[in-house]
Amino acid sequence: DEEKWLITHFLGNLLIHYYLANQHDLKEVKNIFDRFRALRMSPGRTFLEGCHYWVAKAYLLFELFYQDKASVHDLRHALSDLKRIKKHPSLQSHYFVLKAHLALLQGDYTAVRGNIESARKIAAEVHNLWAECEADKIIMMLSYKEKKSAVGDELCEHLQQKVKQLGWVGYQTHVDKYRNRYVN
Repeated sequence: DEEKWLITHFLGNLLIHYYLANQHDLKEVKNIFDRFRALRMSPGRTFLEGCHYWVAKAYLLFELFYQDKASVHDLRHALSDLKRIKKHPSLQSHYFVLKAHLALLQGDYTAVRGNIESARKIAAEVHNLWAECEADKIIMMLSYKEKKSAVGDELCEHLQQKVKQLGWVGYQTHVDKYRNRYVN
C-alpha cells in the first residue's frame, strides 16, 4: 500500500542520513528500527523501491560497530536480511560490499577481495556509484590493514576526488573518518 511505501522510503533515507552523520543519536536510530518493524515488512516482502532501507540499515550498523554500539552478531543479521531482499543488481552490489566489510573485520583478506570484485562488477553494470565508492573505501581500508599506507593514501585521494566531483560533501568527511580509523 502507498502509505507503507512512503514510510519505507522515508525511514531508509533517514538511515542513510545517520550513516553519513558524524554523530549518531542511538535513541533516534532505535526509533527508526522500531518504526520499520511496526510496518511488518520482512526483507522479502519490502517494496523494491524501499529495499534501500535494508541497505542503509546494514551500512549504519557497520558504522555503529566502530563506535561499540553494534555487535558482529548485528552485522551478520543485517547481512542475512540483505541477502533475502529482492535480487536487484543495485542491491546485490551493496550486499557484496558489506560482506567484504565483514570479512575485513574478521581478517579474511581473500574474501574481501573476492566480494569486492563481485560488487564492482555488478555495480558497474547498473552504474551504482554509491556501491562503487563503498567498494573503493573497503579496498582503501584493506590497504591500511595490510600496512600498504602509500597505496591506501593514493586510494583515499582518488576516492576523495571522485566524491568531490559527484558533489557528495558529506561522503568526503565520511571517507576521512574511515581513513583515520585505519591509519591511527
